[in-house]
Amino acid sequence: SSHFGPSCSGSGTEMSKASIPYSLQLPFGRHNSLLATSSRAGTEVAEVTMADESPLQVVEYRSLQELALPHFLPCFISQVVRSLTVAVLPMHVLSLGYSYDDVGLLSTIAGVGIALGNIPAGMLTTVCGPRFVLLVHCVLFTSSAALSCAASRVEAHLALPCFAASFLLLGTAESVGLLAGNTFMGSTAHSSLRGRAGSTQGGVVRCAASVGPLVGGMVAQA
Repeated sequence: SSHFGPSCSGSGTEMSKASIPYSLQLPFGRHNSLLATSSRAGTEVAEVTMADESPLQVVEYRSLQELALPHFLPCFISQVVRSLTVAVLPMHVLSLGYSYDDVGLLSTIAGVGIALGNIPAGMLTTVCGPRFVLLVHCVLFTSSAALSCAASRVEAHLALPCFAASFLLLGTAESVGLLAGNTFMGSTAHSSLRGRAGSTQGGVVRCAASVGPLVGGMVAQA
């Protein structure tokens, strides 16, 4: 298949790690070989075997419909949660008796998390692949929510540090998720699809950013 280049044209041909999309960044050894390529429902699939593992599948998506479930839907849900939290969490902090200065400080900490999360997220994506980093993104979101819940139940002098840690993890999760999602899309979408996939992702993110605050307000009011 032309996707892998001329160096992977037959069975038994060695394939470098750079030939494999980031979606399957695993510790490949020297004995990896390309067994076969086929086309099913517009999706190119190449079976790759490792010395000690069963065959793996490298998938290349050729339509936006194929990217909807593995990429666009998680991206939409993630951004809804992010925008919901950004709208509701500062109001919750104010309701606990903290000042607007405290809310501004927490929002700044979230921005610091976004800035600081890019470098380790890029290194982690290179080593482990975007699928693993997306799991890290989910763990960071969950940890942020847990810290916010804990901040409402601890002593007053411990609440603000808990909220600060929560906002820091929230910003880091956003940074990590965006980088991993873009890397996954770039490595699995066909070259002729990447422009449309990127613009579609932008539309999905903006729609989710509009829906999130509305959902958050309704949930808080209820």
